[in-house]
Amino acid sequence: MLTTALICLPLLGALSVFLLPAPGRWVGSLALFFSLAELALWISSLTRFDFGSAEIQFEQQHSWISDLGISYHVGLFGFSIWLVGLTAVVMTAAIAYGLWSGRERANAYYALMLFLTGAIVCVFSAQDLILFYVAFEAMMIPLYLLIGVWGGERRVAATFKFVAYTMAGSLLMLVTIVVYGLSHGFDLTTATTSGSVWLLVPGPPRVIVKMSPKTDSVCRVMSIKLVMIERRIIGRVILTRRRQPEAPSTWAASSISSGMSESAAE
Repeated sequence: MLTTALICLPLLGALSVFLLPAPGRWVGSLALFFSLAELALWISSLTRFDFGSAEIQFEQQHSWISDLGISYHVGLFGFSIWLVGLTAVVMTAAIAYGLWSGRERANAYYALMLFLTGAIVCVFSAQDLILFYVAFEAMMIPLYLLIGVWGGERRVAATFKFVAYTMAGSLLMLVTIVVYGLSHGFDLTTATTSGSVWLLVPGPPRVIVKMSPKTDSVCRVMSIKLVMIERRIIGRVILTRRRQPEAPSTWAASSISSGMSESAAE
């Protein structure tokens, strides 16, 4: 139940923030409350976690599509609990900075940030391949909107490129998951390994299955690079920078800018 609570708490917060008829400061304060509650819940799970055990902990599983062996299966390992904690810390800092700087369309902005938090936590805790895929794609939805609405001058073009590249990679990743899951199982805790040679599908589809994970990574890296070029929108979204050109950039945003300038010069 604890892992499910870590996923659902920010989602509940997103719904509450989106429906709250209040000024931006009140909305931002409520979003920060939910984000801090998520951080506190993670700290509670950290104190209960047994780092001496290699088994999955805080596990919860319910059958989803029994005929295919697909289920809602979540849990945390020693490495994933730290990734969940990193998500909670970073998103809390981003929401706090957004509250301090003042964001336009506060209800939608903070709701998307909290929804993004819940989706990322689900990605890190999912123990079923289909659940992982659904959470991963759900994570992309608020990113598309954050870039398209709160981005820079060329945010529409950057959003289109981001969507195009990530959708191409997502389709290939879905093919890989389905083919692998039907042969080895969708549950990550019981699925067998295929080794270094793919023997899932005879003939040319083997090449698609074998190459699709790398293709997906390449598509996503290329799309992020393009989005960064378009007025460093990724830096704006994650760091919740002010949109005024004269406002001082944060250290991280300045580093991104200088790195991209050097790459362009070369």
